[in-house]
Amino acid sequence: MTVYIVGAGPGNPMLITLRGMELVKKAEVILYDRLVNPELLQYAPSSCLMVHTDGHATFEDTKALLLTHGRAHKTVVRLKNGDPMVCSTGAKEIDALREHGIPYEIVPGVSSAVAGPAYAGIPVTHADRHPIVSLVHSDEVDWEGLSSGDLPRNGTLVVLLGAIEFSTVSEALIRCGFDPDTPVAATHRSTTPEQQTVTGTLSSLMNAPLDASSIVVIGAIATLHRKLAWYEDKCQVLVGKKVLVMRTEEQFNEAGKLLNQWGAVALNGGTMRVETLEWDTSMLERADVVVVTSPMAVKAACARAFLPSAPTYIAVGPSTKAALGEEGINALIPSEYTLEGLISFIKANVDPSAHSLVLQSRGASPILTRALEGYDLTPVPIYDIGFPTIDWDAVMSADIVFFTSTLMVNEVAGHVSHGAVKVSIGPQTSAALNAKGISVDIEAPQSTIASMINATFDYLY
Repeated sequence: MTVYIVGAGPGNPMLITLRGMELVKKAEVILYDRLVNPELLQYAPSSCLMVHTDGHATFEDTKALLLTHGRAHKTVVRLKNGDPMVCSTGAKEIDALREHGIPYEIVPGVSSAVAGPAYAGIPVTHADRHPIVSLVHSDEVDWEGLSSGDLPRNGTLVVLLGAIEFSTVSEALIRCGFDPDTPVAATHRSTTPEQQTVTGTLSSLMNAPLDASSIVVIGAIATLHRKLAWYEDKCQVLVGKKVLVMRTEEQFNEAGKLLNQWGAVALNGGTMRVETLEWDTSMLERADVVVVTSPMAVKAACARAFLPSAPTYIAVGPSTKAALGEEGINALIPSEYTLEGLISFIKANVDPSAHSLVLQSRGASPILTRALEGYDLTPVPIYDIGFPTIDWDAVMSADIVFFTSTLMVNEVAGHVSHGAVKVSIGPQTSAALNAKGISVDIEAPQSTIASMINATFDYLY
């Protein structure tokens, strides 16, 4: 048994460490804080017990959870925002584990005290001008009892706001000799699409409605925000852009939520129809391995059969894994969410003699079966897809087109605006576009909508 004290990073799920993600993927129990991005939890096994620790009023309650689960389970992940050893209760939790003889491992994270300012264009230290920085949490300082010698005035002070408001902090600092005109930059929801930074001085921002969890930089270095800000500018590149998405209704709604976060407008060029096919469901009982190529394949399979737990299930990516998880199946996934990544994963983890099924669409590419020649692999078409109707106004008016399948390429590629940015979900889709003489502006590194959005940012910014 081991309790892993893991830093989840400052908010952006891409900023967790490789070791942290590895542990999330194999956790039996995850105890997580309010500020942990819930997107990280989707990578946990379907059997993992999730416990939201902020529902517990005191440290003693959280300590009791740690000890209870630490004694009962082999792999417990204590997922904490930022770095668990910076302005955090991580050290107190480790003391409790050590006192009760429970093994632990510390997995550092990207601290919001450093990453928050960095995403606002503010270095917390500067080799030429500001080499000293002090980090404090607003709830861990006796601001009323603060004296002039408690904090250095010739460096940078970074305050992680909690329940104690900035007005209390500002009043105490001015009382202790800080210049009321000391520059201040406060960043809220740092490293996420909702990031906002306000600037001013200790006096001008004293009564500003700064939210709890804001990162406040106090000192001359805060003025660099105006010069070096980058992320909030980047967040504007999709504002007002019309993005064409053609998927199932559920998938379109999910894509729409992601795009709306960035101010983009999701255009539905046509809702994909999924038709479940007849197939020999008894094949599942005889399979050693079941490869599932999409969330639609999960739904189509469950419409005809009960998924037995005995085979090893391999999902192409996190959405398919999540769909299987809803059916009580804990699937393996490759680290690269593409067909090529799936092929490499199977070659590395599946015995060629194992009887394997591939649950896929009727028009699926033969690339996977060709690449795995010599494997006991049976492709099983269990659903068909199509677009009964297409909104041609949406297709032709889109500023950005997310090509998410070769079917979409075949249906609408020749009708999109010449000036539209063309984004491919992966190599197969790119090949289909190239075959039609259409250049691909962007190919997502992972076959997910989130990856397409991130790649679009990098291209446009």
